[in-house]
Amino acid sequence: MKSKDKKALIVYTLVTFIFTWLFWIAALVMGYQDIPFLRYINWNFANQEQVYTHLIFRIGVYGPLIGALITTFMISKKRGLKELVKKIFKVKVNIKWYLYLFLLPITINLIVVLIGLIIGVELNSFFKSSVPLNYILIFLIYEILTSGLEEPGWRGF
Repeated sequence: MKSKDKKALIVYTLVTFIFTWLFWIAALVMGYQDIPFLRYINWNFANQEQVYTHLIFRIGVYGPLIGALITTFMISKKRGLKELVKKIFKVKVNIKWYLYLFLLPITINLIVVLIGLIIGVELNSFFKSSVPLNYILIFLIYEILTSGLEEPGWRGF
């Protein structure tokens, strides 16, 4: 490993963990307790302090992205940041993987329903949910904005 690469890896790791842990520890010291996603959607927090602790905790998730941006800028300046952004949005995946991505969950669910029917579960019970259907899109966006934005850092800046 080249000296420049080793330095970049050390800087990235330090920035990522310091940023993440700083926010996570601050939230925990303030009394952070995890709550179900539906309470987020309905903005059903116990008090204003709980809102702040959850926001602070969620900011910590961006540590890997912040680490990648800072390290890339330190090593390669603006040119490196432009290349990083290009890499993030450049997707070359064969169409068969998209089919696999969408068909696998459907297949797994069909197997579960089939096994349920075999053991005597009524078909309509598979379609009862306490989560409204329109929350699925909101949950997807939430996951992309939190968990999804850490990926550019971990996948290699």
